[in-house]
Formats: sequence, structure tokens, C-alpha cells
Amino acid sequence: MAIDGYKPTPENIADGTYPYFRPLYLAYKPENAKAKQFVDWMISDRGQQIVAAEGTVTLAQGAGLAARYRYYEDVRQITNYATLIDKAPRGP
Repeated sequence: MAIDGYKPTPENIADGTYPYFRPLYLAYKPENAKAKQFVDWMISDRGQQIVAAEGTVTLAQGAGLAARYRYYEDVRQITNYATLIDKAPRGP
């Protein structure tokens, strides 16, 4: 559904012209090797390519969204937030 003429495309969401979005949280126990392997793959270049191919905002595209998310101000409780941002693929 377009809002103010903007469709919910990954580009419009990432640059803030489409105002509605929510983050995806992946919670797991780090000692669970299979879960850690999945999360590592998900944030890898290949995993992010698949996320993009499915029409979802990637980590690199969404890097600036934390400041825009209404209930996302306090990221201190997300223990791996900085790690995820550091590992996020960077655009050109």
C-alpha cells in the first residue's frame, strides 16, 4: 500500500520515504553451533544477497533505520547489535 505516493520498496523504506517498517530480531544461544552457523550465513554476503532478492531491506540498506524506529532507541540490550552493524555489508 502506497503512503503519500511512496510504495514500500526496500529503497523507500531504507531512505525513510516510506515510514512503516520493523526490525527483524534473531535470538539464539551462541553455544548452539547450528543456530550460530545460520546467523553467520544470514549476515554473510550470500545471505544478504538472498534477503535482497526476496525484496527485503538488507543490513547495509537498513543501517540508518535504527534512528527512525520508534521503539528502537535503546540498543544497549541487544548484545550483538554493534557486531551486526560492524559486519553489515557496505554499499558502493
